Amino acid sequence: MIRNLDPKAELPWDLLLEADPNRQLVTSYIDDSQLLVYEEETIVGVIAFQEREDEWEIMNLAVAEDQRGKGIAGQLLDASFAKMNRQAPKKKSVIKTGDLPSPALHLYMKKGFQPTALIENYFVTHYPEPIYENGQQLRNQLILTKNF
Repeated sequence: MIRNLDPKAELPWDLLLEADPNRQLVTSYIDDSQLLVYEEETIVGVIAFQEREDEWEIMNLAVAEDQRGKGIAGQLLDASFAKMNRQAPKKKSVIKTGDLPSPALHLYMKKGFQPTALIENYFVTHYPEPIYENGQQLRNQLILTKNF
């Protein structure tokens, strides 16, 4: 079941930090974000997104490792798109991720996001520890955009 996370509820930090291991960075945007969670007996998925002047940005999307491959991330994206369209239709949506091939990047492309920019060495300069995906060090940030 997908629901809004009560602003007073404890944040699912384990999931938020799995998607973005820089706690200081997550803390800097989480209070200004809308959060949806996917809950079974416990919260197993989370998405955080913000409205900007001319766009929406998906700030964080994570699913518990043992729940991946079940369509939860796609459902969270669809629920956030529906909410974005109700609140501010026709604004584009932006998501930023690593540029290495991954299930997340594949999902974003499947949901209609298209690459629009690449920031070289973003993860090297903005994170104190190296981040690895499938044994490769993540270096570049890919910015993807979806028009509604």
